Amino acid sequence: MNTLAVGMIVSFAVGLGLGAIFFGGLKLTVRHVLSVRRPALLVLGSFILRTALVIAGFLWVGDGQWQRYAAALLGFVVARFLILQLAGTSAVKG
Repeated sequence: MNTLAVGMIVSFAVGLGLGAIFFGGLKLTVRHVLSVRRPALLVLGSFILRTALVIAGFLWVGDGQWQRYAAALLGFVVARFLILQLAGTSAVKG
């Protein structure tokens, strides 16, 4: 296998992992938001942490190559759909 294919597979896998962390963290935040003393702080802190992690992960795995960014983004979106399927809910229809 050539290095481009390996890079794409790794980027997809990293995007999948980042998506799982991002959307899994979102699910946990929503689940606990009503049971904490300061829910706005939980939501804001969770958003900042999850977003910073995803941006750092994308920048690291992309390494300035648009193909890697695209593969990571595809993995991220696939993770979103997988989490929705596991949660038993469908995407918002609009």
